[in-house]
Amino acid sequence: MKELFTSYPMTKKWAIGLVCVIAIAFVVPAALSACPTCPGRPAAVWGYQPHRSTLGSTFNDAATDSLVNSPDYDQIWRGVCPACYKVSVSTSEPIPSVILKAMGWQESSWRQFDCDYPAQIDDSWDYTLISSDCGYGIMQMTSCMSTGCGWFTPNSVAGYIDYNIGTGTNWLIKKWNGLDFYIGGNNHTKIQETIHIKR
Repeated sequence: MKELFTSYPMTKKWAIGLVCVIAIAFVVPAALSACPTCPGRPAAVWGYQPHRSTLGSTFNDAATDSLVNSPDYDQIWRGVCPACYKVSVSTSEPIPSVILKAMGWQESSWRQFDCDYPAQIDDSWDYTLISSDCGYGIMQMTSCMSTGCGWFTPNSVAGYIDYNIGTGTNWLIKKWNGLDFYIGGNNHTKIQETIHIKR
């Protein structure tokens, strides 16, 4: 090993790169060991936590089913039965984005990668936020995180912000569809009729 350092002149860039590699080798595994783990569910993913002020548009896209990386949404019930029918969430039939934003803020303060929550700062790297009850990421997804229940990919919930928010949005749709009572005209686009739904 000594020959490696004496045979070739070490440039400043090379030396800095070596120090960074050594630092990552020691710091990253130590951080992972401090993060919660959930047997039978995805491991925490090392990822970048963007500044939370930039995430509003992702919630807006989720509200209109415009996310590129997301599970397919179920159609949502509209109207009071027997005159009820299903529609697709879309730009013309959106879920109020403020509902999704409030859910994400309540669950995680819009943090996907923060294994030592709430210590992580924006614009930095960390492992997936996993709570003590095995909730994952921004929307704190717990249900079906071992199997995906046939409609979503648990590893993507752990590893991607947009996929996590999209999965949480479809769970909200499933909750809405499972209700046995109505608020107003049962119109998911109206915030006053949507706000009573809890994930």
